[in-house]
Amino acid sequence: MRIIIVGAGEVGTHIANLLSEDHDVAVVEVDSARCKRLDQHNLLVVQGNGSHPEVLEQAGLHKASMLIAVTKSDSVNILACLAARLAGVEKLVARIEAKNLNPTNNKAAMKLIDEVGIDLVVDPDQAVAKAIEDLLEFGYPGVAEHAIMGNGKVLMVGAHVNENSRLADLKLSKLAEKYEPQWPYLVGAISRDEETHIPRGEAIIMAGDTVRAVCLTNRVPEFMADLGLEDTRHRRVLIIGGGRTGESLATRLAEKGLLVRLVEKKEERIAKLLKSLPKEVMLLKGDVTEIDFLDTISMDRFDAVLALTGQDETNIMACLYAKSKNVREAITLLHSMALRNLAEQLDIDVAFSPRTEAANEVLKFVLSRSDDFEPLTFGTRQTSAANSADINKVATFLTMDVEVLEYTVKSGSKADGQQIKDIGFGKKFLVAAVVRNGQEAFIARGDTLLGESDQLVVFAKYDDIEKVSKYFCSPTAS
Repeated sequence: MRIIIVGAGEVGTHIANLLSEDHDVAVVEVDSARCKRLDQHNLLVVQGNGSHPEVLEQAGLHKASMLIAVTKSDSVNILACLAARLAGVEKLVARIEAKNLNPTNNKAAMKLIDEVGIDLVVDPDQAVAKAIEDLLEFGYPGVAEHAIMGNGKVLMVGAHVNENSRLADLKLSKLAEKYEPQWPYLVGAISRDEETHIPRGEAIIMAGDTVRAVCLTNRVPEFMADLGLEDTRHRRVLIIGGGRTGESLATRLAEKGLLVRLVEKKEERIAKLLKSLPKEVMLLKGDVTEIDFLDTISMDRFDAVLALTGQDETNIMACLYAKSKNVREAITLLHSMALRNLAEQLDIDVAFSPRTEAANEVLKFVLSRSDDFEPLTFGTRQTSAANSADINKVATFLTMDVEVLEYTVKSGSKADGQQIKDIGFGKKFLVAAVVRNGQEAFIARGDTLLGESDQLVVFAKYDDIEKVSKYFCSPTAS
């Protein structure tokens, strides 16, 4: 299908490059330098203002099925969506950051969004705040990401494997033998040296790898024990940076009863925060690049330090200082994707990016192909069960090209009534877990017999999603 992306910043460029593999993608960008960079890719590039209908027409507006407006201007994004809706484009996504345009608690903003017909509103700062909040609530410091799937019976968990983990230097077949006959989890993806693969029994997990596994919810402690992680809930949190992300997160955590301290160096911003933050949040004025100030904070008293300023260097330095003081978990905000690997090498526990979190939400929406969008927890979204080849939920990762998807087996599909080993997946796809009747969950095996209405959690390369979907759709849709 034709997808128009308005805005070629880091969010738009990443989405365009990924979607262009399987879709006809056009990008509208006002900046000539960005347009030149995009010309190197398999994309139609149109230079101009994305809010102007004639510019959008050059990008093939009347042929488009979806428009994704992700510029830094809320007004440009909204106007682009309005022009697309008037032209009959079916699906609209808009990046909107202004607080008074947030439809969550604003009836006027909600009416505007509804009238324009925007299907998904993305706010990068709020997306990061929600992701960090969910991660802290999950517990187990060291877990980089998690997603609830299969009616809450299954979790997707991603974590870094350290040298002390039981999984380090372990062959997956040996791990399987340990847990026979009922496996608590299945490792579905291993990332190493910026490459990711879907492993089989002969694969060996190494220290330094990042693994993504599907785990039965009632057996999470066994997986965490193998990773060498403990269920430890944070009570005292230090937030560095009083921008929109820091403000939102401080409010969310304080409302949950955590002791929250927030550091901000700008007096004018502190004055605004004093009016907007709950009284339980203590504000500290200072510059974390100054060692004398850092010494006065007593970081070792905190369970977690969240570095959320607009400066990547400042955030990394603050996290390194926190780790030197034996803070249990250090989480950083990074605006440059190029620094994510550096953060891992420096032993920073988790790195988030407003750009990548926004792109993550958009990609989940595109992948789901739903007629009924309803955001869920971090890493997942829900789709309409009416789609003939429906993907119920998607967990996407911008640092690897493997997706975790949840399907429902349709009556008469290629998978209906078949054992997994006989379906013909080959080694490109991996069925990791099955949820039957919405209640019984188990890790999938080669001899697992699939049936109508089974919910499956599947690992697949992004380029293979269309292929794997055909195994579960109804015969008329395939």
